[in-house]
Amino acid sequence: MADMLKVLSWNIKGANLETHLDSEESTKLQRDWVCKILYSAYSSKQRDIHILISKNLNVTIHKQLSDRKGRWVAISVDLMPAISVDLSVNRCSLINIYAPNPDSLDFFADICNVVKQIGNTYVIIGGDFNQVRDPALDKSNVANTRPIHKSQVAIDVLEEELELVDIWRILHPHILKKYTFYSKIHNSYSRIDHILLSNTLMKNIVDTNYLILFGWLILDF
Repeated sequence: MADMLKVLSWNIKGANLETHLDSEESTKLQRDWVCKILYSAYSSKQRDIHILISKNLNVTIHKQLSDRKGRWVAISVDLMPAISVDLSVNRCSLINIYAPNPDSLDFFADICNVVKQIGNTYVIIGGDFNQVRDPALDKSNVANTRPIHKSQVAIDVLEEELELVDIWRILHPHILKKYTFYSKIHNSYSRIDHILLSNTLMKNIVDTNYLILFGWLILDF
């Protein structure tokens, strides 16, 4: 299909745990298909997050923001081909996140503020949310589910304020056993990696799917 835009969220948990990529080592991610590498790194020993942009994508980056703790990186871009046929200027906010494990209202409130600061109408947020959206659908061991987490509520608030949707769940409302994380301690699987996007972009989605073996969530426009 011509003029297709592909967004991929890849959780590489378990890769390079002892030596995370600092600003210099981020160049290790350079490949033939990569045009730009944008990153946020806390230290060389823990937490780093990246956005890689293909050489095949004609993109103009207008703004880049990142978290000094290595939890998120955000860019404001003009994307060609257009992400929406209704756009004359195709400006979009792309945010990659790695949410903290404990319940944290502040983290998702910060993400909401970053999106508002950038100010674009169209938003795509992907990454490791460290939280299921619906325990009944997104966890294998519902019996061990605790009461509603604060972070679950915070993600709901983020969605409502920014008018976002969990696009995979919208397109696959009844599918179970699509998990991205295994907890040995709790002996349970869960879907904690998500892509949220502006609800006005839903009509442009061609497909979305998880490649569980590789920890990928793929979104095609």
